[in-house]
Amino acid sequence: MSVGALKCPLDTRGRGVVVGKEVTDAAAWQQAVTRALAQRWLVQEPCPAPRITLNPGTPSLRHDLALGATDGHLAGVFSRLGTEERLNVARSGQLHAVYL
Repeated sequence: MSVGALKCPLDTRGRGVVVGKEVTDAAAWQQAVTRALAQRWLVQEPCPAPRITLNPGTPSLRHDLALGATDGHLAGVFSRLGTEERLNVARSGQLHAVYL
């Protein structure tokens, strides 16, 4: 079983995401991969977000930076900070400004 993630195109709020390490049944993972291939989903290699500690004695937070490109040119940027491994704003992630 893979530890990658499958992401449905044009999905929002993480509803169409299947994270391999969260799938405990090999048959269910294979079914998800088959569906993703047929529907041309994004396949993402796992890349854990780095942890940062803002204040000593408080839980560490995860932080990421996402870049979007259109036709080879930077089209958008955002950053998230959260307590969960999955930095999804619909869950516990919080958006932060990025200055270019």
